[in-house]
Amino acid sequence: AAFGDYAVATGAGSTAVGPGASATVANGTAIGNGATVTAANSVALGAGSVASEANTVSVGASGSERRVTNVAAGVNATDAVNVAQLQAATAGFGSSIAGLQSQVSGLQTRVDDNQREARSGTALALAATGLRYDNRPGKASLAAAFGHYRGQSGLAVGLGYAVSDRWRVNAAFSGAPDVSDYGVVAGASLTLN
Repeated sequence: AAFGDYAVATGAGSTAVGPGASATVANGTAIGNGATVTAANSVALGAGSVASEANTVSVGASGSERRVTNVAAGVNATDAVNVAQLQAATAGFGSSIAGLQSQVSGLQTRVDDNQREARSGTALALAATGLRYDNRPGKASLAAAFGHYRGQSGLAVGLGYAVSDRWRVNAAFSGAPDVSDYGVVAGASLTLN
């Protein structure tokens, strides 16, 4: 049914109300001056409104949007929500996101600290392997070595003593002051043949 000057309702079960209103598809409803429905089962409400997608309700057109006011709070899953409901639903997001950012930042700090400690440990190990002692019987020797690995440094200082041509003992201290890592080692060796 068409009501109004130049109103057209040619689709099966369609309705056009208002001057120039047009509903040319099945079950389309156009209400308002120049309202147009071009997709089945759709509704265009208000002057110049266009419903061009199936199963939709339009209250405006591209470039001529309108607000829908006085909307009650939605209750069912398929109801529309109003701004008050949306704001209530999203109110906690800001603090939740800030909390997550803080946790991620804390994790990144721990990862960085662990990486620094691992690299420091490697530098300490490299320094300790650089210690060399005099193997001649009855000789005591002091050794120092430096190790560096991926931005971390370590220093090792050790004391060695050759008890005999077969027995040797040593002790060493190593440290990486940048990360306050320190270690101590003691050892003995026996030459078998």
